[in-house]
Amino acid sequence: MNFVLPLLIFLPLAGSLTLMLWRFQSETAAQKTAVGFSVATLVWSLILCASFDFSSSEMQVVCKLWNRIPLLYVDGLSIFFVLLTTILVPLCLLASWHGIEKNIHRYLALFLLLESLILGSFLVHPPILFYVFFEATLVPMFFLIGVWGGKDRVAAAIKFFLYTMAGSVLMLIGIISLYHASLVAENQMLDVLPFEARLQLVVGIGFLASFAVKVPMWPVHTWLPAAHVQAPTGVSMILAGVLLKMGGYGLVRFMLPYAPMPSYEWRWVMMALSVVAVIYASLVALAQTNMKKLVAYSSIAHMGVVTLGIFSASLVGLTGAVFHMISHGLVSAGLFFVVGLFYQRTRSLEIKDYGGVAKVMPLLAVGFMVLTCASMGVPGTSGFVGELLVIIGAYGLHPLWAAGIAMGLILAAIYSLKLYSGVMFGPVPGAAPRLPKLSFREKMILGPLVGLILLLGLYPTLILKPIEASTQKIHQQWMRAKAVSSDPKRRDA
Repeated sequence: MNFVLPLLIFLPLAGSLTLMLWRFQSETAAQKTAVGFSVATLVWSLILCASFDFSSSEMQVVCKLWNRIPLLYVDGLSIFFVLLTTILVPLCLLASWHGIEKNIHRYLALFLLLESLILGSFLVHPPILFYVFFEATLVPMFFLIGVWGGKDRVAAAIKFFLYTMAGSVLMLIGIISLYHASLVAENQMLDVLPFEARLQLVVGIGFLASFAVKVPMWPVHTWLPAAHVQAPTGVSMILAGVLLKMGGYGLVRFMLPYAPMPSYEWRWVMMALSVVAVIYASLVALAQTNMKKLVAYSSIAHMGVVTLGIFSASLVGLTGAVFHMISHGLVSAGLFFVVGLFYQRTRSLEIKDYGGVAKVMPLLAVGFMVLTCASMGVPGTSGFVGELLVIIGAYGLHPLWAAGIAMGLILAAIYSLKLYSGVMFGPVPGAAPRLPKLSFREKMILGPLVGLILLLGLYPTLILKPIEASTQKIHQQWMRAKAVSSDPKRRDA
């Protein structure tokens, strides 16, 4: 089984190298090649999923170095982020079919390289290898935004790079501290608290500094709206759909197990910042007239729900946070696709430049409504399930936390309906351009996203049951941290 997971990383990498080195006779041939490699990666991930035991929280399909040290593995937590990545990348490449006008083979090569690095981040076991893959994703993203973005693309790319790099330096210090103390387990996630509180503090600060920027949490969120506005449609889709989730995944996978005591003791501050992010980002989204900025700020608000669930010290809240990351990955990718679809037709992102679209594009109106309902957390969509579980987990800690999230949901309904009603049913502008109906390619992008959102909304156990074992294991680690934190003698041992 040692070849299964490496092949999942090397398939898109091979596609990237092919696009870089091979001379294609046409742009269409390069696009078909890129989509072919991404679909092959998706098929391989589905084969992996079919052989997975979702009742276990242990490592599965482990790739070991010298048959002893685990390098790559999947469990009930990471496998869904792998699937989310492999599902979204082909859709992002299809969304870029007519939107990229220069050096398209290099754009596609960088996109497949990005997929390979993202998959590596979700599959690696040692924290130092996670850091390598996590940081390496900055390189293709920097060029994808800085070369193929809008008029202010260079400034947005530099801001994205500097913010993420600054936080990651502290994470590297924390990881080096772990290895220096020889405290990283080789065969499984840490099941006990083997190191002192001071070292946990260093590790916790390092992980939090990096993952908070990636999520992004308030107040280190300001790079995200600029990056989204300048990025091409496909890049915005993968940025909101997967890259933000790497921050939340890092908090669950590394910060909680390796720094459980500071994670538990800081939970009040982190939950307060999360509630601020939800309400603040929702209010800013409500004031936006630019569609991409509105969706970008809504992503910040939804990720605030995720971080509140992670730090709620509740198994229900933690499970809801993981589910909401998967759900929001699909919803945000769909919303950015719809916004990009409008922009390709009119070259405008202003809500006032649209109106009456539902009459000429009824199929899009239906798909856009499903995405809007999921963003608002309407029952029957995937957005409802994760938010409900987080609210239940937060309410168990204190009703005020649940009230803060509920306020964000009310604001989400207001700005989401503002966007939908203004575009679909608003007054038609005097010089409104003719909007062609959805093409077959566009239906192939929108259809799977809408279908998965409804499927997970109606049958959430497809994800909730498989991740239960893994989230329960992490939650038990927190409960032991609580016992140690409340005992001064054990805390200082």
